[in-house]
Amino acid sequence: MMRGAVASMVVVLLATGPAWVPVRAQAQTSEPEPESEQASERTERETVTTGEPDLFGPLLMMSLGAGSFVAGLIVYFLGVGDRSAVEDAPVGTPWDEVAYRADRAPAVIGIGSLMIGAGVVILAGGVTWLGFALAGMDESEPTAATLRLEVAPAGASLRGRF
Repeated sequence: MMRGAVASMVVVLLATGPAWVPVRAQAQTSEPEPESEQASERTERETVTTGEPDLFGPLLMMSLGAGSFVAGLIVYFLGVGDRSAVEDAPVGTPWDEVAYRADRAPAVIGIGSLMIGAGVVILAGGVTWLGFALAGMDESEPTAATLRLEVAPAGASLRGRF
């Protein structure tokens, strides 16, 4: 009864456009019309699932993570190059020639390290998401994730099954 009333409200709301408030009150008091039941059945039949998981999200996330990782490696090694240029400067090189590299090397190395770490985390998240998406393909056996927190005197550990 409740589902039919909601379905009739949706059909009436879609048919009336902006003036939905009076129609909504009318739809709650009346019984669903045969046309609205047919329309709701038609919309339920039009929703087709292929059984294939949507892999666009996980693959995009994995690509972004890999890109961030590679960009982080490039930035990190640019910083290492700056640091080694300062450390390996020939004796007698004026400080003005290496001061810029000496100032920017720690920041560039830090940014590169941050990008590498973010890339690894994003890539791991994408791989995990892909694993869940592919595990959900087989609906014959139910999959349930279980997590258990174990607290010990030396620390805590998280154990689980995915």
